[in-house]
Formats: sequence, C-alpha cells, structure tokens
Amino acid sequence: MDNATPADPFEVVIANLTAQRDRIDQTIQVLRQLKASGFTDAGAALGAATALTTTPVEDTKSPNDAMGPGAFLGMTIVDAAKKLLTHERRQMGNVEIADSLKRGGLVLNSADPVNTIGSVMTRRFQQIGDVVRVGRGTWGLKEWYPNRTFKTAAKADAASTQTESAPNDSSPDPSSFAGTASASGEAVVYRNSDLTVEDLV
Repeated sequence: MDNATPADPFEVVIANLTAQRDRIDQTIQVLRQLKASGFTDAGAALGAATALTTTPVEDTKSPNDAMGPGAFLGMTIVDAAKKLLTHERRQMGNVEIADSLKRGGLVLNSADPVNTIGSVMTRRFQQIGDVVRVGRGTWGLKEWYPNRTFKTAAKADAASTQTESAPNDSSPDPSSFAGTASASGEAVVYRNSDLTVEDLV
C-alpha cells in the first residue's frame, strides 16, 4: 500500500512556473547570442525562440478543476457556460453546453433547456459581449477573437431604427424637373430621375 501524500498544489504550480521561467531565460540567452554573432534571419530566430518557450510543461490542473459532477453547482447559467468554454477552449453549441452543464450539476428547470441556454447566451452576447455568437447557436469567448467585431441583433436594430427615424429632408429641387406644359390644360408630366409628378395645369 502506497502511503505517499498528495503533492501540495501550490508547490506543483510553483515548480511548473519555475520550469517555464528557466526555459524563457534560456531562450533569451540564445537570442542574445544569435544577435551578437550577427545572425540576420530574424524569422528563424523567433521561430526557434517560440519552440523553446512553448515546450509542453507538466499539467498544473488540480483534481478540483475537472468538469465532472458538481463543477457548476450554485452557478448561474452564464457563469457556468463561461467556465465550461474556458475549460474546453473551443466553440460549443447550445446542445453541448446544456448537456455539459447538466452533467456538471447545474439544475435547469425549464421545459426546453437547450432553448434556455440559447436565450441566456444571446442576452449576454447583446448586453455584455464577453460571450460571443460565432455561428447559429454556437458560442465562444470574446477574448479568443481580439481582432474581430461581432454584430449583435440589438446593434443592428438600433442602426436601422436610427436611419428610419432620421428626418427625410430630401425634397426635390423644382429646377431639376424637365417637362413641357400643355396649352390645353391637360395633365402635364414632369420627370425627375427620382420620381414622376402629374399636375393639372
């Protein structure tokens, strides 16, 4: 029987960060040596530096980070969905989010939990914007898309309402009409590029 005590989570994280720092220090030294030696291919140097600093490091997740039963107990739908998206690090659809939240212990009392997830996520997207709709019924985190803007339905409605309610002061200039007057008093048609006006003389 193994009597080993579990590792202190703080010590695990500290050891992991120390290993990362050591690799970064190593990479800085390599880049300085390349620069001093007159190495001119900056792209290759940066590629090598990236490879050195992104070497996999021991997983630092604690057992409490698992998305198992109880992971979402007592959380709101939005908070639980954000935690799930952060953990999964990928886009997820309404059905998948609803299933994961249920498995994680979030109680959804609605008749249609998938629809509820969609409605809550849409409201968060429109009001706050930290959760974004990347496709129909598919969600991600705004932080994943730093250079992308997402058009919400509320913004689109506001823009169309604003243009519809703007005063229309585009009455035609009478001098832009061309036509001939009828001496008999019949209807005369004046034509403009935008409209046709019939007038009795």
